Amino acid sequence: RADEAEERVSETAAALACALQDFGDHASSQQEVESRIVAAEKAANDAAAQNKALEAALSAAEEVKSHAQAEAAAARASVESQLDALAVAREEARTATERVGALSRRERAMQEAVAELQA
Repeated sequence: RADEAEERVSETAAALACALQDFGDHASSQQEVESRIVAAEKAANDAAAQNKALEAALSAAEEVKSHAQAEAAAARASVESQLDALAVAREEARTATERVGALSRRERAMQEAVAELQA
């Protein structure tokens, strides 16, 4: 009977050692899972911060684009206005040239008439 008891104690001790080993493995596994969860949370927070920074950069770029488009529209309007003014000035110059030509012809005609009268 002592042998049986000793055998049982030995088996119980072995089972207990196995259970303790399993518990140790489980605790280690639990720590690894918790460590991975903490790492995943940190990665998620980092990604959220990076996303926020990217959104801010995008917003700033859109503001710069909008400002540039407004400046381009103003420059386009200015150029169109200057082209219109140039067309008006060109027409005025053409009209003035025609008047000068007409006055010059009239003056020649008058000079010829005066020359005929004097002759």
